[in-house]
Amino acid sequence: MSSPHPQASGSTPSASEAVRVYRAPSSSSPTLPPPADDDLKPTPEELKAAFKSTLLGRHGPDAPLLTRALREKEEQRLGLNSSKNRHWDHVKIRIRFSDRTMVEGSFSEADTINKVYEFLESVLDPTVKGKGVVIYTAPPKVEYRRTDAKVNAKTLRQLGLIPSAVVSLRWDDPQMNSNAYPAPIRQDLSSQAQDLPATNVQPPTAPASAPEEKQKPLPKWLKNIRSDEAWECNKRQRLTPAGAHDMVLD
Repeated sequence: MSSPHPQASGSTPSASEAVRVYRAPSSSSPTLPPPADDDLKPTPEELKAAFKSTLLGRHGPDAPLLTRALREKEEQRLGLNSSKNRHWDHVKIRIRFSDRTMVEGSFSEADTINKVYEFLESVLDPTVKGKGVVIYTAPPKVEYRRTDAKVNAKTLRQLGLIPSAVVSLRWDDPQMNSNAYPAPIRQDLSSQAQDLPATNVQPPTAPASAPEEKQKPLPKWLKNIRSDEAWECNKRQRLTPAGAHDMVLD
């Protein structure tokens, strides 16, 4: 299966096929790109794992979205680790600029971080090409320096950037790290910027109020006892002379 990302350094991907540009979202939380359609078909093992996780309290599409760290922790607790063991034909990575504009590209899990740097260079405006920049993820902050031989030798899978990830940029020029600095991407790409896909977030619902407890009717035998007691009380009141309660015995 062919990969839509650039195959060689310096190549320019098609803006309509390989690159997606997203405007700054209204929320401060980065949104992970969804897996490719081909990667959404579950395997038999994953169906079993999904059934197991449902029994343990996860509720499929109604469950909250988790970060990669929380997702891996939950999968480890359940003994699943499906995202680690599965082969991903398409790894979607979004590069977030300081003004929160993002560009998205598709990679192979066998690619290295150098491919991501090549992709970044291909979308940058010519006026900023060659400027020092470091790709990193946070939190926790992990830098993927292009000059780090240990990082360059690892695949995106080994770096934990599968099946999708959002990475940020730290430029050597402090001005380019300002939130007010416009994303320095090619004009033909910025003109095709679109809003981030809306996520299906269910609005919080008010907890259901507990139904009012209905007073249970008294049993018939208890009603009869109370009626007899009331009758005896009334009888004593009728037979007691007025002022008898105020008499004091010598």
